[in-house]
Amino acid sequence: MKALKKIYKFFSFEAKEPKTFGIFHIVFAVIIGFLTTLLCKKCEKTSEKTERKIALYAWIGYITLELYKQIIYSISLDGEQFIFGISWSDFPFQLCSTPLYVLPFIAFLPSGRIREAFVAFFGTFTFLGGFAVCIYPGNVFVETLGINLQTIIWHGGQVILGAYFNLRRFASENPPKKTKYFVSAVPIFLLFTALAIILNVTVQGALDAAMLDEKFNMFFISPYFECIFPILSTIKIYAPYPVFILAYVLGVGALSFALLSSEALIVEKTLEFRKKKAAHKASAEQYINSDSKSNL
Repeated sequence: MKALKKIYKFFSFEAKEPKTFGIFHIVFAVIIGFLTTLLCKKCEKTSEKTERKIALYAWIGYITLELYKQIIYSISLDGEQFIFGISWSDFPFQLCSTPLYVLPFIAFLPSGRIREAFVAFFGTFTFLGGFAVCIYPGNVFVETLGINLQTIIWHGGQVILGAYFNLRRFASENPPKKTKYFVSAVPIFLLFTALAIILNVTVQGALDAAMLDEKFNMFFISPYFECIFPILSTIKIYAPYPVFILAYVLGVGALSFALLSSEALIVEKTLEFRKKKAAHKASAEQYINSDSKSNL
């Protein structure tokens, strides 16, 4: 028992809560940017087999991170006694939780439209969720050091993998059309959103019936709680719930498409620069060779 307590205390070590745009946030944002650039540079031309392996290993990593988080949030130490209680508010079904459900499809589904749709979903909506938290963590940081590290690794992984999945396609010899690529991901996003609404209504109803003081708000779009997103929070107050959901879908979709468009433009300009550089190098070599022959 003493050993278990020491292990628990080690993994639930408390530290000062990091601030948004503080040293902790900025250092890890720079690291994530570096790792994203490195992976994209090294793995731009990887095969589908390698992509599947990356997705599988990442999925195993995400499962491990989620298990750690659930253990920390479900178990507390009261003096010498462990206390267990399910933290329903931390149930893993947020937009940023989708790597848990999407990566196995990318790793194991046969090649084709359905698999590519899951890849596109990760490269758009999942990518957006991780990118938003990395840019502005808001209230995701806590006073548990391990949870803060888990948060950064989790959302940073979404950025790194999302950028990699997109780059591998848009830098290929036959890149997909940007709009078609995005549209293929929309049904999956709508499915996740519908599931979140159903869970919010049914689970919260069950928690209330059991008189448990728990908050269940998946995708942060529950009809029973305030919305945490700017603009959408105002819409939710003054408009019917279906209008709020429509605004949410359109808003998240627009931001995801904008992020995808930005990456696609960067890839396009980078490829153009490479072609010009290669052409200039070839021209210079040709000039040197012709000059050498004329001197002979």
